Amino acid sequence: MQRCSTKVGGLIETEMGELFGLMWDGWSDASVHYVAIYAVCNVDGKRRERLLSLSPLDENP
Repeated sequence: MQRCSTKVGGLIETEMGELFGLMWDGWSDASVHYVAIYAVCNVDGKRRERLLSLSPLDENP
C-alpha cells in the first residue's frame, strides 16, 4: 500500500505542477463530521480537483 500511495502522490505532484491551490470542504452524515482537502489546478486548460485527504473530525478536544 505504501508503494501505491507513493506512486499516486508522484503522479498528482507532476500533474499539479508549480501553480495550484488548496480547497477545504466539510460535511456531516448523521452525527459524524468530515473534512477533506483538495488540490485544484489547470490541466490542458481544464480545472482539475484531486482529493488529497479525507478524515472524520475528532470530537475530543
